[in-house]
Amino acid sequence: MFLEELFNSLSEALQDYIIYLAQAPSGGLRDKPQKSPDAYHTLYNLAGLSIAQHRRILPIFSSKDDSLYLDPSETTDARDARRRRVFTEVYWWKEQESLSRIKGGSINRVNAAHPLFNLTVSHIQPMLSYFYGQP
Repeated sequence: MFLEELFNSLSEALQDYIIYLAQAPSGGLRDKPQKSPDAYHTLYNLAGLSIAQHRRILPIFSSKDDSLYLDPSETTDARDARRRRVFTEVYWWKEQESLSRIKGGSINRVNAAHPLFNLTVSHIQPMLSYFYGQP
């Protein structure tokens, strides 16, 4: 319970910092109030804001998962089965909407980002379909 309380207090502080200090009056986000905004800091501030607002969990986890390790002797069928499994497992990350905490109301809300790709699920699906050859 301590870690959840710590995360909640830090996520509120992170949201405050991004919303009130990292935004430049002319638009964009920056590292520190005295710095200029740029694309890099805008991207990672928004990623941090998404993580602070939304709780994403991986309901199934196996520390012995070897699906990412390539085996040169792997058959084509085995390789295709592994690719399908990895493709599916990426979608196991789920948002727990009941745990979302958005400071300042819906005007400050950003979409939940996938924790591995820093993109919304609607944006990762075409990418994964292309690279994993899934329909």
